[in-house]
Amino acid sequence: MGYWFNFGFWPIRRPFEIAGLVLIAVLIILAIVAFYLRRYKKGVIDFWGPIFPAAWVSALIGLFLTAFYYEELNFFCARIWILLWLLSIVFWAIMIFRRLRNLMAKQKDFAKQQEFEKYLPKKKA
Repeated sequence: MGYWFNFGFWPIRRPFEIAGLVLIAVLIILAIVAFYLRRYKKGVIDFWGPIFPAAWVSALIGLFLTAFYYEELNFFCARIWILLWLLSIVFWAIMIFRRLRNLMAKQKDFAKQQEFEKYLPKKKA
């Protein structure tokens, strides 16, 4: 437990630092793409709706953690914050994939319903 709750400054190895910055950049790009698709492509709102806030908040938290690391703020340099940040990203990813699976199931049901209704007589107006 002392490893995760060590509030002293600890150096990050360069490959991990670069990987963290790349993850933050990917989250920012994903947030921009999700914002565009959510706002301007009306047919895909159901899927891109929760991705925008998840990517945006995760990117902001990552930027704050990076800034705290460079400023060597002891409390915010604890490894537990990075672990919690990564766990929140995994949580959001799981929730988004569950939503995607539900949307795919609804799409299949809708296609079956359309196929079934194709043969029903139409109401006259």
